[in-house]
Amino acid sequence: MGSYLSIDLDYWLDHETRNSATNFFKKVLGLNTPVTFVIEHEELVSDMNKMKKLTRMYNVDYHSDIIAQSDKEETPQDYEWANHVNRRTKAEFIWIMPNVRCYADSLGTCHGDDENPFLKNINSGWESCRKKTGLRHIDLEDVERVGVCLSPCFVTLYPIEEVLKMLEVSYYKANQLVHTQPWNSKKRKRGVLTKI
Repeated sequence: MGSYLSIDLDYWLDHETRNSATNFFKKVLGLNTPVTFVIEHEELVSDMNKMKKLTRMYNVDYHSDIIAQSDKEETPQDYEWANHVNRRTKAEFIWIMPNVRCYADSLGTCHGDDENPFLKNINSGWESCRKKTGLRHIDLEDVERVGVCLSPCFVTLYPIEEVLKMLEVSYYKANQLVHTQPWNSKKRKRGVLTKI
């Protein structure tokens, strides 16, 4: 083991059915690994840094959330949190994007006009930095921890509605959210509803 699975619900932004998100989360929640929930993606960095040995970071996301290491900010931001993960120099970063347009049309890339961290001659801060299309590229058996970013300002409700029910999120709209305390996969118990 040694992989961290980071999931941003905006991955399903352009999906027209609920099946992909629902089926994926059934598998993820069945892993019996710690699951942490946050509102903004950069809030997961502290959870990622709890890993003693990190070999791979899967970023399931509409956006890459990584830039060239030379362009990183002092503190993690939503568009470059991956540049702040400890133990990254010996690990692989894999952006799992929903479709090739995210990269080809720059719809989901975060580097803008700066250096592209996915090019081999650019220092991303990771041992390697790759991109793949589709959830089939994730080795779930290797996942040690899971982080879920709810991204209320970037999601479309329909494709993730069943997932929100599974996670006991009862109200979801940009900047207004009622959700559970982090779901405890070890004890199979959910927390109390809390207004954010």
